[in-house]
Amino acid sequence: MTRNKPPDIPRADIGDPPARLEAGLVAVWEELRALIPPDADLSPADQVTFEIAVRLTAKLRAGRLAASETVELRRVLDSLYLTPAGRERLQWRALVPRVN
Repeated sequence: MTRNKPPDIPRADIGDPPARLEAGLVAVWEELRALIPPDADLSPADQVTFEIAVRLTAKLRAGRLAASETVELRRVLDSLYLTPAGRERLQWRALVPRVN
């Protein structure tokens, strides 16, 4: 029995940080972008969501993140495959054949 080859999935590319971001946020952008799994299906269309993650991560590190924002940060990071559960979803996706 032969296994079906998983579909080719392009490398994630969230794009460059927007020019409006200050240097500290650009650094967080680059740090989080480096953590995106290569097989994540992210594109520049996800930049708004990614910017939310960047801004909330910066607030977390500055000690200014409210409890309600912590929940939002985890949700956004999960949608970007930047949590253990998000990465596990990505692994399962590779195993399940896509229906066209």
